[in-house]
Amino acid sequence: MTKIHDMGGMPCVEALPVENKTVFEKKWHKIVLSLTLAVGALGKWNIDRSRYFRESLPPDDYKRFTYYEKWMAGLVNLMVDSGLVDQSELRDFKVANKPMQGVSVSPEALKSMIAKGDPSLCSSNTSFQPHEIGTLVKTKSPPANNYLENGHTRLPAYSSGYQGEIVLFHGFHRLPDTNAHFLGPKPEPLYTVSFKAKALWGDEAENPDDEIHLDLWHSYLEPQSGE
Repeated sequence: MTKIHDMGGMPCVEALPVENKTVFEKKWHKIVLSLTLAVGALGKWNIDRSRYFRESLPPDDYKRFTYYEKWMAGLVNLMVDSGLVDQSELRDFKVANKPMQGVSVSPEALKSMIAKGDPSLCSSNTSFQPHEIGTLVKTKSPPANNYLENGHTRLPAYSSGYQGEIVLFHGFHRLPDTNAHFLGPKPEPLYTVSFKAKALWGDEAENPDDEIHLDLWHSYLEPQSGE
């Protein structure tokens, strides 16, 4: 079952407006991003787990929160889950234990962290034989986590159960479905898969011949004969 965050490609009542906005509309937006990176430097979680916590917010909160409110709520939940703070400390605005005391991240280090990101490329995994470029594949349906019920996955619901073609192979990358839940990196081949808009949305596709490219892991895909 997908979560409230999985809205991409889904039909809606009206088109969402496209606005040219600055990255940080308000000063506190910068603070939230900085806090997320600084606390993440403690090594209590990874990028996949942070995504999982943001997408696991209650549906009503997810819909009404702005972008950085989602980040802040996800960070707070991560801190509670990791034992950095507890609910009473949040309620009373008083932290009894200070595991972050003495930990600091300089502006220069923060810039480096952002530029570096969190590379997921791994060495090859002999458990998998990568598909060839041009292979026709079908995405699994439903788009569920194979390791944990209602767990994290990067397979969008709108692409689940449809046929596409592998157009790029990116090597072996850690699997978010396991990494988000501390089940190990379990590296798999990662591909870019091309889908025709008409294949995904049928006659409702605005431009049927448009192509949608998705980066998908090996276990999300099943080879097809092309018939």
